[in-house]
Amino acid sequence: MPRLALGVLLLIALGFVYLHAQTTSRDSTLFVNLTSDDAWRAEMALHYAQQAQRLGYRVVLFLNVRGVYVARKNPPASLRQAQANLQQMIRAGATVYVCPMCSRRAGMRVPDDWIEGVKAGSEEVIHLQMGANTRVMSY
Repeated sequence: MPRLALGVLLLIALGFVYLHAQTTSRDSTLFVNLTSDDAWRAEMALHYAQQAQRLGYRVVLFLNVRGVYVARKNPPASLRQAQANLQQMIRAGATVYVCPMCSRRAGMRVPDDWIEGVKAGSEEVIHLQMGANTRVMSY
């Protein structure tokens, strides 16, 4: 009987360790640095970020260089699906920053030409990117 009780306690303990590991890992932030207006690349970056978001991870996106076109109110036809995915992520709680300098370079009026729900990039982007529990992915 003592072996059985010890075995049950061991299984319970392993269950708690597993649950703790699942919860702890989801305290991480996925920071996606999107620099491209290539539809394939943008959709892949957003698809990956959506999967992380569905799994419970915090997701932050930084659109810079040519990636700012994904946040443009009237994007080129090739980026409409990427933008729809981005808007869905914003509604689900993702934080999206857009580089103001890059937007101006792209001929955009800041923030008038941006879709609703995005924020101007600032020092906060650097702090988020450098966070101890942050994983950075660039596209």
